[in-house]
Amino acid sequence: MLRFQVSSLTFSLLLISAGSSVIYGECSRDYFTSNTAYQLNVDLLYTSLIESSSIYNFKIFEIPATGFSQNDVVFGLFQCQGDLSFSRCRDCVARSVSQLKINCPVSIGGTIQLEGCFVKYDNISFVGLEDKMEAFRSCGPSIGHNSDILINRDDALAYVISGIDGHYFRAAVSGSVQAVAQCEEDLTLSECEDCLLEGRARLTSECKTSSRGAVYVGKCYIRYAHQGILKGRYYNRNSKREREFERDIAGGSLRDTNGDREKERDARRQ
Repeated sequence: MLRFQVSSLTFSLLLISAGSSVIYGECSRDYFTSNTAYQLNVDLLYTSLIESSSIYNFKIFEIPATGFSQNDVVFGLFQCQGDLSFSRCRDCVARSVSQLKINCPVSIGGTIQLEGCFVKYDNISFVGLEDKMEAFRSCGPSIGHNSDILINRDDALAYVISGIDGHYFRAAVSGSVQAVAQCEEDLTLSECEDCLLEGRARLTSECKTSSRGAVYVGKCYIRYAHQGILKGRYYNRNSKREREFERDIAGGSLRDTNGDREKERDARRQ
């Protein structure tokens, strides 16, 4: 996989303002030929993703289900942050699809994570498979050893991991700290908790005294922010991040994460 990502991440009131800025993405280094059945199915998937996001928060696709060679089947899914309205979910998924079309135009598989939604497609099924490989991490400036804030952070993170009854999207506020977490809904709840525990371990290890932090692994994310740091930080980030995304693709400055993910794809093909 070729990988692209944004170098920093700032949250604006995590519980209510998930946006559509690019956080990270990957394009497969395997390519399909234009004007083939596989391209037709990818195009059909893109249309289905956008249309379905008007009425669903999460949906899995296998296109086509019958009638084509297995080599032409494309698997895909989208998931929006759990507190987004359907209209905002659709806008986010539509932006994701637009970015994939621009930056992964003939890639057999692609993944993109925006602040408010996640889209993935591939010619190998990934549905129901656990994936704890880190995709993105960001830590904000240090607040020093402010014990009250750090205790609030730990409490909020603990709650979004284990304090919810059967939900894949989880949000919490503890004192001045907000936290959100979400798993892909093709995981079991037990697998979801395992994924979030892995994310929290990485988050607290790498962002020890940070005012905000985020870790995205293959099937889940967990993030937090100290409200006082975020107050008043509303600005339009979409165009800047999309320019960075497109610049990295065009300039060949993407970091090659071929190793583990390519090995995983090969193993799944066997």
